[in-house]
Parts: sequence; structure tokens; C-alpha cells
Amino acid sequence: MKKGRLAAAVGLALGFVSLAFAGNGYLSVITTPEGASVRVNNAAKGESPVFLVLPAGSYRVEVTLPDYETAAQTVQVVDDEVSKVSFVLTKVRPAVRIPALPRPVAKGNLTLLTDWQGAEIYLDGVKQAVTTPATIKDLAPGTYSIIFIARGYAMPKSVTVAAGKTTVVNESFEEYKKVLAQPKIDPAKLAEEREKKRQLLPAQVAIQLEPLTVRTTSGSGMLTEADSYELTFQYRKKGETNWQTKVLPWESTQTETTFALEKGTYEVQLTATQYRQPTGPLAIIIESKRRKVNETRVAMPQEVAADTLYKFVISYTAQDGIVYKVETSALSTPIEL
Repeated sequence: MKKGRLAAAVGLALGFVSLAFAGNGYLSVITTPEGASVRVNNAAKGESPVFLVLPAGSYRVEVTLPDYETAAQTVQVVDDEVSKVSFVLTKVRPAVRIPALPRPVAKGNLTLLTDWQGAEIYLDGVKQAVTTPATIKDLAPGTYSIIFIARGYAMPKSVTVAAGKTTVVNESFEEYKKVLAQPKIDPAKLAEEREKKRQLLPAQVAIQLEPLTVRTTSGSGMLTEADSYELTFQYRKKGETNWQTKVLPWESTQTETTFALEKGTYEVQLTATQYRQPTGPLAIIIESKRRKVNETRVAMPQEVAADTLYKFVISYTAQDGIVYKVETSALSTPIEL
């Protein structure tokens, strides 16, 4: 009894399996080498080898593997049959890059002439088979060193050859002999001589008076007074007793004067003087000449170098008196030897 029931159950199960796979077929995909990604009708199905159960029908199988060409094939799956697809993949060949051929460079020619014919020619240190006059052809563009040798003289030259052109060099041994015969000048000695001459050049002193802003005018009745100002610029070299004097009227506009001075150490003295002169009908009775009513003085030492400009910029106010500054700059006078 039990055996009959078991047989019936097995038969029922086999019937269900048969119904589940009714109308299906089988697809086997193999690749060489293995491990390729398999897609069936663009749906991923894993890596080869694969064994698939599919409804009967037509399918496109595609396999891909890095460094190999993609392969594809259409296969027909039949009921209850195994359809096999096998791919032998081809390795991808690396792209071969063909280098571009260099463009030909246009060459240039060099014609060499000297007043002494038959001079040997060395081009970039290599002796040439020809002597002057000569033309050397098909030279690459660029700069070359040339040495001409004749009668015991070696004359150097540098020349640039241009593409597609003939460059001509025409040199004179006679002129080269004259240059060699001239005495050689030591640059350090030349600079020393120039400096000696420069130390003999005078300095320049410029006195610049800023516009005067302090002026007073007072008066009562018929008697009026007018004020005027002057700057006295005095200087004397150290050890001397006499002062050299420059007197400048101080106006409401800028005033400037310049004079030469030899180098040395100087005492400089600036004096601002205010004068007053009566005006009007009573000027003759009271006073006919101007008189000094105020004076301010400052003194300073000043070192004066050769070939240098010293600019004294001077201003004056009632509160501060004389205010000055000294601006120094090199004259850089050209010196011929």
C-alpha cells in the first residue's frame, strides 16, 4: 500500500516538472578564453561558460572580454534541445602610430671673401677643403664661428646663416692688422682714469626759494609801510675766512638760481631778512630808505662731492622761520679720455 502511494507521488511530481519546462530549450555558451561577459538579447547572463534554459525562439548572443574583440551570433533555441554557441575570441591589436616624417629644412649658403686671397677657412673649428674666395653650400640655418688664417694671422668672425639665402662675409686682413697694432686698453685702468677726471669736475648748487606766503602790510592815515624779504646764501670752504655770498629777493613766486662749486667741506649759512620801507607823503620826512626789521639765520656744514647736484629747497614762515632740505643727485657728466 505504501509503495503504491510513493509511486503515485513520484509520477505526479514528474508531471509537474514536465509541464514547467514544456516549450523550453537549452542554450550553452562557451568562449575561448573563458570568463567573457555573456549577454542574451542585451540581458546580462553571467560569465562564460553558461548553460541557460530559454523559451524556444531566436536569440542574439554577445560576448565581451577586455583586450579582446567583441563577438556576437544569432542562435535558434528549439524545444527540449540543447543549442550550443562557441566563440574563439580574437585579441585586440594595439594601434600602431606612424610618426610624422620631419619636414625638410631649407638650407642656406655662405660666401666667404677676404682681401688676402687663399686664406684658410675653419668653420665651427673644422678646416674646410676650400680657401677664400669660396662658397659653402647647403648649411643648416644657424650661427657659425669662422676663422680665416693667412700670412700668420688668424681672424675670427661670427655669422648667421638664414634658410634659403646666401650670406656674404667680406673681411679685411689689412684692417685687422691695424686693430691688432693698436695698444690694448685695460678696462680697469680706463675706469680709474675716468674716475680721476670725474673727481676734478665741480659740483652744482641750486637754490630754490619756495613762494613766500608771509607778507605784512600795515599803516595808518597817510603813512603806509611795505615789507620785502631777501635770502642771503653764504658759504665758505673749511679753513677759509671769507664768505662767498649769494643774495636772492624773496617773492610770492618760486625763485631758483644755480652755480658751480668745487668739491670739499663747506660751512653754509642761510639768512632771511625782512625789510620795511615807508611810503606816502611823509616818507621823506620820517625815513627815505628801507630798514631791517627782522632777521632769521641758520647754519650747517655741507660736504660737497664732485659731479653732484645739491639742491637747497628753502621756505620761510613767521612761526618756523627758515625751513630747508637738501636734495642730492649725481650729474653723471660724460667723460672723454
